[in-house]
Parts: sequence; structure tokens; C-alpha cells
Amino acid sequence: MGSVQRKTNKYLELYRKKFRKKVRTVLSFTPPGIKKNDFIKLFSEIYPDDIISMEKNFRFYQEKNRRRRRGKPLFFQTHQIYCIV
Repeated sequence: MGSVQRKTNKYLELYRKKFRKKVRTVLSFTPPGIKKNDFIKLFSEIYPDDIISMEKNFRFYQEKNRRRRRGKPLFFQTHQIYCIV
């Protein structure tokens, strides 16, 4: 495992823990049966910086994987919130 992949994994571990707490907090006060798009909209109103950061990092790793010539693609969680929950 290269240094880039180690940094990616470390970042994802920290990011996932904090992000899950925020998602669960928003889920705690949303009505049951909320649609995915409505939930994403609500989450982006409460935590706009997290949505922007997540999309930015997802695009960065997509571009990095596109240019990568050796090794396996770097893994980064999809930028959809409902995939993390």
C-alpha cells in the first residue's frame, strides 16, 4: 500500500466517524419515510460545509484515479449521503 492510499484510508476513517454522527443527528429529528432527495436537501441546509467538502474530495479522487497509471484505484466513498448511513 502506497503513501497516498494510506493517507486516503486515514482521512476516510476520521471523516466517516464524524460524518455518521452528523447524519444520525439529522435522522433523529426527520420524519419517518423521508425521501433521499429531501434528506440530502435538509442535510445540506444544516451542514453546508460538509456537503461541499465531501463533493470536492470525491471529485479529487475521481480525477486522481483517472490519471493513475499503477496500482489499484484509490477508494473514496460516493458523495451520496444515503450510501453512508
